[in-house]
Amino acid sequence: MIYAVFWISLLIVYVLFFFFWVYTLTKAAPYYPSNNEIVGEIVKFVIKHPYAHVAELGAGDGRIVFALAKAGIKVTGIEVNPFFSLWMRLRSAISGYTNVVINNGDFFKQDLNKYNIVVAYLLPDVMGKLETKIYQEMRKGSILLTNTFTLKKHKPSKIIKKKLYVYEIS
Repeated sequence: MIYAVFWISLLIVYVLFFFFWVYTLTKAAPYYPSNNEIVGEIVKFVIKHPYAHVAELGAGDGRIVFALAKAGIKVTGIEVNPFFSLWMRLRSAISGYTNVVINNGDFFKQDLNKYNIVVAYLLPDVMGKLETKIYQEMRKGSILLTNTFTLKKHKPSKIIKKKLYVYEIS
C-alpha cells in the first residue's frame, strides 16, 4: 500500500511539473539559465547602484537572485513555476539570506513600481509585451537589464559583453 501511494504521489508531482513546464513555454520562457559570465556582469552592474531594489522576472532556479543577494543587494525573484519558487525559498532559508523575497506568480500581474532595477531573460514575444508594462509602471531613472533579447520600441543605453542590454527608463 505504501509503495502504491509513493508511486502515485511521484506520478502526480511529475504531471504537475510537466504542466508548469508547458505553461511557462506558452506564457513566458522555458527554463534556460543565464551563464556565469552574464550573472557576473549583472552583479558588477547592479552593485554600482547602492540603493538597488532588484526584481528578476522569471527567476528560474534563482542563480541571479542569489548572486545579487550574496553581493548584499535587496532582490525579489518572481517565478510562475511553483517548483522553482519552492526551490528558491528552500535555498534562501538554508543560506540565511534576509535580503531575498520569492514571489510565486505571473510577473505580468506584479507591480514593478517598487523596483528600480529589473532583470529579464525572456523570449522576444514576451519582451514585446513586457516593454509596455515596464515603461508604464517603472519610475523615471529605473533600469531594465535584458539578457540576449532586446526591446522592440526602445534602444538600449548601453550594451555589456554584446549580450546584456541596459535600458534607462525615462
